[in-house]
Amino acid sequence: MVTSRRILAAVFAAVLLLAGVAGAQSFTTTVPAPDGTPLATDVYLPFLGSSWPVVLVRTPYGKDGVRETCLAAVVLGYACVAQDTRGRFDSGGTDTVFRDDGPDGRATLQWLADQGFCNGKVGMLGGSALGITQYMAAPGAPDVLRCQIPVFATADLYHVAMFQGGALRESLVTNWLDGQGSLDQLPEILDHRLWDPWWAKTTPLLHPEEVHVPTLHVAGWYDIFLRGNLDAFTAWQERGGDGAAGRQNLVIGPWTHGYDPGNTTAGQLTYPSNSALNPISLTLDYLEHWLKGKSNGVGSWPAVHLYLMGAVGEPGAPGNLWIDLDRWPPGLPRHDLYLTASGGLEWRKPAGGRVEL
Repeated sequence: MVTSRRILAAVFAAVLLLAGVAGAQSFTTTVPAPDGTPLATDVYLPFLGSSWPVVLVRTPYGKDGVRETCLAAVVLGYACVAQDTRGRFDSGGTDTVFRDDGPDGRATLQWLADQGFCNGKVGMLGGSALGITQYMAAPGAPDVLRCQIPVFATADLYHVAMFQGGALRESLVTNWLDGQGSLDQLPEILDHRLWDPWWAKTTPLLHPEEVHVPTLHVAGWYDIFLRGNLDAFTAWQERGGDGAAGRQNLVIGPWTHGYDPGNTTAGQLTYPSNSALNPISLTLDYLEHWLKGKSNGVGSWPAVHLYLMGAVGEPGAPGNLWIDLDRWPPGLPRHDLYLTASGGLEWRKPAGGRVEL
């Protein structure tokens, strides 16, 4: 899991530069976790008004890295809250690698609901680990949570991030834990190589019926957490609770982890310029719709908007275009292929239902 602070900054960077923001009302406080652990929290408020919709970002990478995002959010009329997750930077406790981000996130949402600066509507956003903290908080979240935007993330830590196909993703897991200074957590993780109830706290995918929030899931075809975004979208869309089922959106592009807006290159492949997608407008439209009640077309977005990849460097090759679907996986018709005597394939069923090879 690599840091995705760039994803957050990119969402609002253009707005921030155009506005020339010098600052905002801000203060630092602590939010008590359910067990009393203090969670260090920065609050940014607009100068005008007394209560606002709130953008919440929970990060293991340091809340100072969210400052630009929050300043830009303030310009747009939101309060913004950045929080260090348990055991990280200025927060108390021990880093438990997402195992406490469900209850800690929900406690923070309830704390926001009780603050005078919150108008009763909160949206969460962020990518990679900052997207995972969103998924963890989703089941059973307080009603104040009105939308989430998890980018390149997973709602199933075991099967997607840790033990894909039952095998430890050693480079990903050990390098990330080491970079976090949390390598001491690895022995306990390895004690649970086979999925068991220990992983339940990091598998909100088990409880889609407890999710009641519209969500914009942003995924990359080459991302390490592709399956995570796809599974969460399908579960929330088809089996989610009231407010979630039928109100999910999924965007999939030809991107690697840490998508850079405007970049059309993924590894050795360079896709046509039409593959670039501006996440700023998507994010702002989504927040405005669910937190400010604006009729801006979000309600009529297709359930799935994906880039259908084709061969690159081959003019006229099929694919390499954006398409819309009403579900995932797509409900495409089944087509049968049949062997021919020469060892090829054809669409027509051979006479007599068989062929001699």
